[in-house]
Amino acid sequence: MSQYPVHVAFPGRLVFVGFGSIGQGVLPLVLRHLAIKPDQITIVSADDLARRSRRVGIRFIRHPLTRENHKNVLDPLVGRATSCSTCR
Repeated sequence: MSQYPVHVAFPGRLVFVGFGSIGQGVLPLVLRHLAIKPDQITIVSADDLARRSRRVGIRFIRHPLTRENHKNVLDPLVGRATSCSTCR
């Protein structure tokens, strides 16, 4: 059991676009205070900073986003969550 309070259940998917200092600082807080499994999280980054996240089961995609490709890269990752009753 965690020594930290879990504030909310998160049934959907979470996508980090980029993984700079803010993403690196927020990810541990997300895992600590949200009821979310690592396999619900994806990090899309142009560099390898997030590669270590694979160790805990977080999906990492190294793919630089551009104006031309961002829709094709992100659409499969951020589609409407079907299990979230408040998202409908």
